[in-house]
Amino acid sequence: MKTKQFSLIELLVVIAIIGILASLILPALGKARAKSRQAVCKSQHNQMGMATYMYTEDNDNYMPSASSLNTTSRLGWKDHLVEYLAGEVHRDYTGAAPFRCPETKVETGFINQEAGTTYNIKFGDFRFNAKPAVKITDIENSVETAVIADSIDDTSWVDVSYNLPSENAIGDRHDGSLNLLWSDGHVQSFSTTAISAGKNGAQDYYYLVEK
Repeated sequence: MKTKQFSLIELLVVIAIIGILASLILPALGKARAKSRQAVCKSQHNQMGMATYMYTEDNDNYMPSASSLNTTSRLGWKDHLVEYLAGEVHRDYTGAAPFRCPETKVETGFINQEAGTTYNIKFGDFRFNAKPAVKITDIENSVETAVIADSIDDTSWVDVSYNLPSENAIGDRHDGSLNLLWSDGHVQSFSTTAISAGKNGAQDYYYLVEK
């Protein structure tokens, strides 16, 4: 009995079909991976949110300031939260979760600045203007006041010490959107364009802290 063999044309057709299927499937898999990393990032914002509110309970309702009294670094807000986070979170913040977004592509050469998250300096900053910390109970519009957000994948914000609030400090690495922790405790994926545009004529509307 003769065994039927594939002709060259049949083999080429099969290869072409496999190539077409791969071209259709691989982008979908890439998008699925990106969505998964965005979900992880969102979960990490929730963790930072819980740490933030545990901090306020222990500190007479005061929000963490952008810096701490022990450091002049803009990463001082992490120093406030690290005590309330489970697991091993290094104090030099060398890319450790939950501070580091799994999708960040920032490459500055300073690993402690490559986490891809940024904090609203209007909650208080001891570095430049000695602004005291703000009480969470004094925030009028907590639903639309950002606390922590994804930062841009760019080194320029490092050079000029960008922190929230600034339309130049927020990122769009999650397919044109970013994750934000709001003052009322909820985390939301929001359009970077919408956040940058602000609201009610104020570009920094979502970063304003009014008493």
